Amino acid sequence: MIVVGIATAVTIIYLETRPKPVHVERRLAGQEENVSQNGRVQYAPAVAIDPTRPGILLGGSSDSLFDTRVYTSSDGGRSWRSKPGPPLLRGTCDIDTPAVAIAGGGREVYAFGATQFCDLPEPKLHVAVRSGPSGRWRVRALLPVAGYAKDDHFALASLGRRVWLAWSRRPQQLSRTLVGYLAVSNDGGTTWSQPRRLPVAQPYSLSLAASPSGGLYVAAADGDNNRVVVLRSPDGGKSFARARPLADLDTPFDEGCEGAFLPPQSQFCLPPSVHVVVDEGGRVDVAWADVEANRTDGLRLAQLSPTLRVLLPPRRLGPADRAPSDQFDPSLAVDRSDGTLWACYMDTFGDPYRHEAWPTCTLSHDGGGRWAPPVRVALVGSDETQTAANQRGYGSTALAAADGVAHVLWTDTRQIFERSEEIYAARVPERALRFTPRAGAFAPAEASRARSRA
Repeated sequence: MIVVGIATAVTIIYLETRPKPVHVERRLAGQEENVSQNGRVQYAPAVAIDPTRPGILLGGSSDSLFDTRVYTSSDGGRSWRSKPGPPLLRGTCDIDTPAVAIAGGGREVYAFGATQFCDLPEPKLHVAVRSGPSGRWRVRALLPVAGYAKDDHFALASLGRRVWLAWSRRPQQLSRTLVGYLAVSNDGGTTWSQPRRLPVAQPYSLSLAASPSGGLYVAAADGDNNRVVVLRSPDGGKSFARARPLADLDTPFDEGCEGAFLPPQSQFCLPPSVHVVVDEGGRVDVAWADVEANRTDGLRLAQLSPTLRVLLPPRRLGPADRAPSDQFDPSLAVDRSDGTLWACYMDTFGDPYRHEAWPTCTLSHDGGGRWAPPVRVALVGSDETQTAANQRGYGSTALAAADGVAHVLWTDTRQIFERSEEIYAARVPERALRFTPRAGAFAPAEASRARSRA
């Protein structure tokens, strides 16, 4: 009896303490590809699509050898070319998070920060412009200053040949102050207006969107009030109405942690990653990430009228967690061909330890009221908690959509020991999300896996 009792106790202890398996439950959709193909660290992708030639895409990311990289596709995301970023003598500090846009006439704009010394990084904003995928980059500094300045949180938007660029600047090394700026170009990025200050006290996450009528919208995380705000400029950025508060953020702003320390990215905080888009009817959609009541990260979406009247108050984007999981780094895009609203993000759903994350996408045909069941767009998940991982985490997801196809880019760790982090892209047709799985269904067996972690 004693032996049986001991055996029973050992069995119970084993069942309670054994590693929990990872279950890949989301259906796989789209066609993925390694777009960086480089053995150095790449993270924080950005992407833009040519508004008149949707087969042309421009991407960018941080790069630990050349500071930044450029990705181009001329066949609608079926294949990509990877090259070092715009030429400029600078330190390769692996801290840059570039932004990209394509203006009228196919002019490509690439915004990035450049710093001379990595031991005291002070990246200052530079803008590179070229005539198209095969053009030569021309680089210039924007709002240059002598002495210390740290520029970050770059955001671009375009409408025709007009391009808007927003960013935040820390003007002094020991200062906790962030100042938001906005500059406008009317010739596809060749020349720029004198930057104006944005009326946001402490912007540490920024996004821009232009309406078809020429209005400009700015969404930001305001660290002074710990809230998400939206601003509207009816005259293309010359003036702004009073900021519209959308929601309070659960985690207070801290210059050393622009977000929340959570399991998926334990070495670097998960930021709110505020993102704004405007549809053809002028409705303004804003998405962001924030900590929920169960202390996991979740996504929020709100919809506003062109004059910032609330149409849909902030609500959860995506299904509720069946078990604790994190959704973070959201990005939005509107397909102008049919008005479809896309959302992509990183999601730990399926990993009980919330370490492994999959790029995940969903869409809405009614402006964000109802959403298709989410699908994962990568066969395998990524894990930024590994010892070999880049300490700055994933950086972002990036999303563009046109003609019934979404293009999503993310930071991928599947070959981290051989090639470090790389940028992957997936081409996701809208029809791939029309399939509705039966309740409780898992992904197909050939695309699923269960892996235990010690």
